Amino acid sequence: MKIKLLKIQTTNIPQVFKIEIKAGNQSLTFDVTVEVDTVAGQTILITHGSQEFCDFFRFNQDLASQICQLVCSFYNSIPINLPTDIGEFSALRPLEIVEYLVR
Repeated sequence: MKIKLLKIQTTNIPQVFKIEIKAGNQSLTFDVTVEVDTVAGQTILITHGSQEFCDFFRFNQDLASQICQLVCSFYNSIPINLPTDIGEFSALRPLEIVEYLVR
């Protein structure tokens, strides 16, 4: 199933963004929070997806990471072209993933 990022929008809550994705034929919305922190004198951005976001991308962390990188770009006012293809969602179910990993 193809994943496409359709929109990133600001919300009334600072540093919280609403994203809309298309997963196959289904449109879904999630909240993603961006936090700013300083580590070793360097400013870094930390993203947190809502629990629903984390559950949805549990076995597709690479796709979640790509989406969070785009949210950080949006946060930093770096132009991004939307909608954009993110990638292919794993068709494997959790049990199949575990069986694959223990081989």
